[in-house]
Amino acid sequence: MSHGPVAPRRARAAAALAAAALAASCMANPGDPPVVADPGGGAPPEPAPAGRDEAVIEIGVGVFGEGFNPHLAATADPVTDLVADMVLPSAFIPDADDPARLVRNGDLLSSAAVLGPEGTPARDFDAAAAAPGEKTLRYRIAPGAQWSDGTPISGADFTYLREGMVRTPGVRGGAGYERITSITVTGAGRVVDVAVEGPLPQWRELFRHLLPSHLLRAGGGSFATIMRDGVVASGAAFAVENIDIGRNEVRLVRNDRFWGRRPPLTETVVLRAERGPVPGAEQLRTGRLQAVQVRPEETTALAYSMVPGATLLPTPRPRTLTLQANLASPWLADRDTRRAVLAAVSQGDIAAVATGRRSDLVIPAPPASIAEADRAPLPPGPLVIGAMDGEVATAAARVIAAELTAAGVETTVSRAEPDELARTALPHGMVDLVVGWADDADTVLAAADRFGCPARTRIAGRAGDPAIGLRGPGRAGAEGEPAPGADGAAGTGADPSAGEAAPDWAPEDPGEPVGRPPARGGNLSGLCDPLVERLLAEHAAEVAVPAELRAAIDAAAVALPIVADGTLTVIGEDVAARGRGAPAGWPAAADIGALLTLPDWRRVPAGRAADPDPGADPGDPDAAPAGQDRRGPDRAEDPGRRETEEQEERG
Repeated sequence: MSHGPVAPRRARAAAALAAAALAASCMANPGDPPVVADPGGGAPPEPAPAGRDEAVIEIGVGVFGEGFNPHLAATADPVTDLVADMVLPSAFIPDADDPARLVRNGDLLSSAAVLGPEGTPARDFDAAAAAPGEKTLRYRIAPGAQWSDGTPISGADFTYLREGMVRTPGVRGGAGYERITSITVTGAGRVVDVAVEGPLPQWRELFRHLLPSHLLRAGGGSFATIMRDGVVASGAAFAVENIDIGRNEVRLVRNDRFWGRRPPLTETVVLRAERGPVPGAEQLRTGRLQAVQVRPEETTALAYSMVPGATLLPTPRPRTLTLQANLASPWLADRDTRRAVLAAVSQGDIAAVATGRRSDLVIPAPPASIAEADRAPLPPGPLVIGAMDGEVATAAARVIAAELTAAGVETTVSRAEPDELARTALPHGMVDLVVGWADDADTVLAAADRFGCPARTRIAGRAGDPAIGLRGPGRAGAEGEPAPGADGAAGTGADPSAGEAAPDWAPEDPGEPVGRPPARGGNLSGLCDPLVERLLAEHAAEVAVPAELRAAIDAAAVALPIVADGTLTVIGEDVAARGRGAPAGWPAAADIGALLTLPDWRRVPAGRAADPDPGADPGDPDAAPAGQDRRGPDRAEDPGRRETEEQEERG
């Protein structure tokens, strides 16, 4: 793994690289139905403390564009993840003190269990989930759980999410949902039985960020395009009041219909584009911002370190900017050619331009099959590269195109949108390479999502679809001049020398379109390798990726990691978290860092953020000891029950 500045690899590419860097730098309000009654007759949620709920907390974030569906690879940026965690309900959530551990969301679910063969909860949920054969996951939705328009959260929302994850191109984390064979909903929509085939040790990762199916189905949009402009309903502590893409501002407000016992302390949270570390640091210094969370550039940490009282918290994110070869490409079906193409680009140069910095870069080592292979000739080209998301991926694509062109292979950047790439351009071989943020394949389930054979439930679009802007037979529209394409036949991705399977695209369902390959989900390369498939099946009951599986994936030479993702969170001195001490000790989740504690934030006089229970009133019912679960004592874990928390209810 490389850190720090990386020198240019080729002097002959300098002019093209500089040009690419310059180009990169330029770059329903539902009705008000009745509130759901609490069938359990429990006490209503505690009101927020009077006199403390009108403060506004403003947070500087990175520039963002359209798209707030957290399940799509193209929109999985820090802002989307933060909004999703604040407004969408999840079956399991990070533990308040150990965010790497997922615990049942007691606000959403009264119980969650893995049923044994007799239909009763297993003695050991994790062992039962990892066992072979079919098993049932049973979720009981808590009384009173509702969307912000008053509609109950129900099994229909579980079904909607599963359908979207297995049918939609370009989703991330779909592998677990592909193992679900059926969902049965009973108990007036509040009991959800999910049948799963085969081992699924990471069953707690399912049904994260449920979506309001009653509104999204009625809207008629596809799963890939819903929530392009906003979030129509909330099922968590905050609700989205407004999203202004032009001003790059998201306004979150306390969800008045949140049924949980611990509503957020602050009435309004505003997320707005930081627009650079110098103005951001000045706004933090003057109190216009209370915090910042951005992907850092060269001087970001330096600028914020000069703000009095500010706490800087770098957080690695479990994603890596990755260049992937498309096995359906007529040029890249051969493994040795893929190795040559991936080895011809500079990780360091791409990372520097894409991130805006050369220091503190975490550049993963390339797969040994790419770094150590004898160099085969580069393809004659031309090649087309697609960008799966935002400014960073587009900047990286332009640098890659410049470097490959300088190496003798004319390469252009496709203008196809991410959905068009995953649905049509990639499966039909209209683009040869694709770059974007990819979830790290650090577990067997994540490896199945990234490198398992594409699921047949996702059907590709037609090769001649004009929506993707064809610029020649079989090629996707690109920046610059039209690229003369191949003969238009989609490659199979077969490479007999590499042991890769030649997929048979005959549909399993007679009603499916004949002759269309599967669209791409998390596996954008289209890899379908018998050895990888066998090892994924053999190790499906495990979490850690075994060395032999990692070696088989690396040998396929389909992906080159460019740079690891990460954010810098800066906490000002005029904000505190309920029951927490100094910000340096706040827990940090993988996706959103220390903003995990955002529902517990409130404004305080400068310098009070380090108090054990900042600003607590003696009679404040919301006051809680440091580390206690924010949903109240009845939700907090007893340390003696940590390993059996999800098994407290057997019926």
